[in-house]
Amino acid sequence: MAEKTPLFYRKFDYDRRLVPNAYVASRDQAATNVAQAEAATGLTVGYPGWNILYYVTLASLKPGDHNVILETGTNWGFSTIMLAQALRDSGLDGEVHSSELDPENHRRAQDNLARSGVGDLVRLHLGDSLAFLREFAAARPVVRVAFLDSGHDQEHVLEEFRLLRPLLDEAGTVIFDNTFKLRTDDDPEQKVNGGLRRIMSEFGGNLVNFPHCSWYTPGMAVWQAAPFAQDWA
Repeated sequence: MAEKTPLFYRKFDYDRRLVPNAYVASRDQAATNVAQAEAATGLTVGYPGWNILYYVTLASLKPGDHNVILETGTNWGFSTIMLAQALRDSGLDGEVHSSELDPENHRRAQDNLARSGVGDLVRLHLGDSLAFLREFAAARPVVRVAFLDSGHDQEHVLEEFRLLRPLLDEAGTVIFDNTFKLRTDDDPEQKVNGGLRRIMSEFGGNLVNFPHCSWYTPGMAVWQAAPFAQDWA
């Protein structure tokens, strides 16, 4: 079966000053295609996905609270840096927790965070994301923002969300990557896309998809249970 195109919407011909973190921008400077980008920054969402992470997080953090940001699937730490940069730029109290299964990716992330200028805001965890979420849940933290980007099979996406949901603030935000349908519309799995459909069926809430970002499979989405959970004076 012929592939549908484009496979990615990650952009390369852009002004690097648009990336909020100078270290990330410098690492992406020489990339002109996906292969070069992967060699420089790993399996990250790239531009403009980094900015979705940054601005959604920045606009979701709550003044006066300890803001917990959670990520599964650290990879090389570049999306983690964007989350932490948003926290730093907010001037608010909080921390980022990120889990990674692969030891080599974990080591690379440690190295990149040490150079990023925001590594002091991040706690990296090595191990399976589901085990991490179960352990994390035991402390009952309130999670303000989460980026679920580790295992992309439908059941894994759904199980991560089930573990996360009781921890979310009433206006908490969850971001997903690789949200397009797969190339065959009749594929019963549909990976992240299928997981999101099951999340909406089981939990309801509100979902906005941004199709023209990230890379194979493209798309990023933002979920909230109650976008108007608070009344304002």
